[in-house]
Amino acid sequence: MAKSLVLAEKPSVGRDIARVLGCQKKNNGYMEGKDHIVTWALGHLITLAAPEKYNMAYSEWRLEPLPMLPNPFKLEVIKNTSKQFSLVRKLLERNDVDRIIIATDAGREGELVARWILDYTNSKKPIKRLWISSVTDKAIRDGFRKLVDGRQYDRLYRAAYARAKADWIVGINGTRALTCKHNASLSMGRVQTPTLGIVAKREEEIRCFKSKNFYEITTNLTGADGGMKLRWSDRNGQTRLYSKEKGEAIAGRCRNKTGKVNSYDEKLKKTYPKGLYDLTELQREANRLYGFSAKETLNIMQALYERHKVLTYPRTDSKYITEDIVETLADRVRACRRSGMKDVCGSILKTPIKGNKSFVDNSKVGDHHVSFLRKWNRIISVFHRRNRRSTIWSSSSSCRYCCRHTNTRKSAWRLMWKVKCSKGRRRWRSSRAGGSCIRMTNPWPVSQNRQLRRRRISNKETWWKP
Repeated sequence: MAKSLVLAEKPSVGRDIARVLGCQKKNNGYMEGKDHIVTWALGHLITLAAPEKYNMAYSEWRLEPLPMLPNPFKLEVIKNTSKQFSLVRKLLERNDVDRIIIATDAGREGELVARWILDYTNSKKPIKRLWISSVTDKAIRDGFRKLVDGRQYDRLYRAAYARAKADWIVGINGTRALTCKHNASLSMGRVQTPTLGIVAKREEEIRCFKSKNFYEITTNLTGADGGMKLRWSDRNGQTRLYSKEKGEAIAGRCRNKTGKVNSYDEKLKKTYPKGLYDLTELQREANRLYGFSAKETLNIMQALYERHKVLTYPRTDSKYITEDIVETLADRVRACRRSGMKDVCGSILKTPIKGNKSFVDNSKVGDHHVSFLRKWNRIISVFHRRNRRSTIWSSSSSCRYCCRHTNTRKSAWRLMWKVKCSKGRRRWRSSRAGGSCIRMTNPWPVSQNRQLRRRRISNKETWWKP
């Protein structure tokens, strides 16, 4: 009876697929069932050949043969994983295998892993492609029901092959040239070198930065206006002074005096939910909150994806999902009700969930859509309505002090980002609204010509930071 050979990228993913397909017969390096044989690579089993495979003159590190530009490029088996490659090759050549299902990671590199194996073994059997971003049982079953012709991904394979060639040409030639020229062990890479250049440039800017002191004059109000803080500004709206004496003189003229509201302006503003996480932003957030390195965060995400099955494919640079995922969002929100968000999720599920361009956009999804994380407040918040706030600008006529007060009219998605202040008030984290927005039961009462009483005036010294 004819069988399909399923080629996964990692053993853990291969075993998950085998379990869903009912492949119960365990063998060394693969699992077999009635209709399927599931095996796996160990990452790459094939790579581009080393320079000496083209010409023995390339085995010596000298400047004369450079640049090395093979045409065509050759492939070779990676020695450390040659045993697994031999096994995969035998399975590909089995007479009862009539088609191959590529089940490597749904992306450019995953496509390259499988295609290099098929090219090196000169396999001519029909190819189907399993394209999934999650390894849950449901995702695997749905993926096998929607298998597509593997040749539809030929352009993705060619793009991956071109990237590998560029890495080889830049890395091999650049590393040898630098090492021979400077008689030192130096490395060069297509991505590595520009990235290090950006880091080095920024480091130099920080090292050469000259800190400059400046002063800001502030005053706190007393009585019914207690808790409000005003900041001095000149007629151009500048609040910073670079002379301590000038600051003290201005502060001195205003001490023990009563001001009044010269003008105020109230505007209603709508703020939208933050976008979803891509890998880079999540790594940045994890470092800021928990001190994790980028590698630690990626390892945790990979474990959540492969072992615990609570995360879709993590190595993504997209913050969007595709339109076909929208129909699954209601199920995902229902699953969140068990995580202490029963009321919030319930309010969202009262009406059908519809995607919008803020997080659903096929044109902005490359190899993978955004990772669905257990950081549910970031995910749930995109389904909320816009947040409504009113902002009040006021100034006192004496020495011209200005203040901005923000009062949240309707919390909407900000409910997902509440944190408690030390004084028991609720503060809203906002990276896009110019500081924290404090939700107050009684907004600050403002009216034209209102008298203001000051408690104290300070001339605070601050430093520029790079």
